[in-house]
Amino acid sequence: MQTTAELIRQRRKSLGYTQQALAERIHVSAKAVSKWERAAGMPDASIVPALSAVLGVSAESLLSGQIHLNPPDGGNMKRIKFY
Repeated sequence: MQTTAELIRQRRKSLGYTQQALAERIHVSAKAVSKWERAAGMPDASIVPALSAVLGVSAESLLSGQIHLNPPDGGNMKRIKFY
């Protein structure tokens, strides 16, 4: 739960949102966002899709507390596979 709390806090701050601004975007109270960031509770399952969309992470990453970044390919078009 602590890693999820840290992820929410870090993503919110990196996007420049206050707790109130994030709360307004996902239609919850600022107290709920504060509770999540303090690891005193977790977002409800019905809120996770909206929260992950606003924070720009997958729901899986949000719940696991880890962001999985894609390895850069260096922008080389020859490495792209088309099917």
